[in-house]
Amino acid sequence: MTRSLNGGLLSTFDDNNTDTLSWVTHTARSTLSGVDYVSICVVHGCGEFSSVGATDPLAQRADALQQELGEGPSVDAALGVGVAHCDNVENDLRWRGYGTRSAEMGIRSQTAIELRYSGRTIGVLNLYSTQLGPLEDGVIDAAQVLAQDASTVLRMTQAVDDMAIGVTGWSQGPTGWSRVEREGAAPEAAVAS
Repeated sequence: MTRSLNGGLLSTFDDNNTDTLSWVTHTARSTLSGVDYVSICVVHGCGEFSSVGATDPLAQRADALQQELGEGPSVDAALGVGVAHCDNVENDLRWRGYGTRSAEMGIRSQTAIELRYSGRTIGVLNLYSTQLGPLEDGVIDAAQVLAQDASTVLRMTQAVDDMAIGVTGWSQGPTGWSRVEREGAAPEAAVAS
């Protein structure tokens, strides 16, 4: 059902994976049998999502592909399905475009679990496998427990980001720093004061 953390959780990280959400994804990858890559997709109000905390660039590419095509287990979970699982993505009739292209990347099966907080969908925990077939008994149950924790961590991370924006007027996104609502000092000056 689950794997042990050989060498401890810290040994599963490289120097670039130290953010809070990476702890969740790396824990999932290290403990859930049959799971090779993990990511979290943050659902934005505009119906789009962004990939964070991915354990491998392949997971980020698979997330982006689902976003681009508007189909796949992650999209279904983001729309409120709860758990979207596929034993063979290449042959699944629900996601023909995604299935073919994800199989070309080496993904054979996938489970996407909706992340909910206060009654709304805030993200998706994606579990990717390079093997065909279902996950072992109990793995999805264990993943759902991790998903509950991921929901809390994601919401807390969003709350901290919201507070930082309120204090400094600056937000750091995937393309760098940007001024949000009010005029103010540069982020470096805000941190220094």
